[in-house]
Amino acid sequence: MPASPPSEGEAPEALRSVRHAQEIFQEHSVEDRPEYIAYLDHAELSSTLGEVLLFLSRTSGQPQHATSALDLLSTAAAERDSARARSSAFDAIAAARALLVVDDLEAACATGLRAIRIGSHVDSARVRRRFLDLAREAHPHESEPAVRELRERLLAAVRT
Repeated sequence: MPASPPSEGEAPEALRSVRHAQEIFQEHSVEDRPEYIAYLDHAELSSTLGEVLLFLSRTSGQPQHATSALDLLSTAAAERDSARARSSAFDAIAAARALLVVDDLEAACATGLRAIRIGSHVDSARVRRRFLDLAREAHPHESEPAVRELRERLLAAVRT
């Protein structure tokens, strides 16, 4: 049975967990980190926590968490190894989704197009599913020509 989204009462606990993960990562050297985070570099930690905050913003109805997610996703994009194209595509897709939540349609479209440029070169069913998620979430804003174009390009990228 899938886990249910966090309720408003669980949001503070989720935020504490995010802060705790950041503290553990900053306080311990690579050799001393607990096994469950030993494989993470700073870009991957930032990306993972950004996705958590994006999820929290959508399930709690509190868009300020999307703003925090954007900060983390920007860090992930800046620090990500360029050879990790699939992860870079995920970062860009999540950032575009967060920008939709905070209603910055222009930046969401620019970031979504960047995600297509990166993700179109990756053979990944998960990237294609995330393209579809972004297209679905952009649909309410389709009256904007840039958003309509983004959706068309996302759907075309999924088909090819």
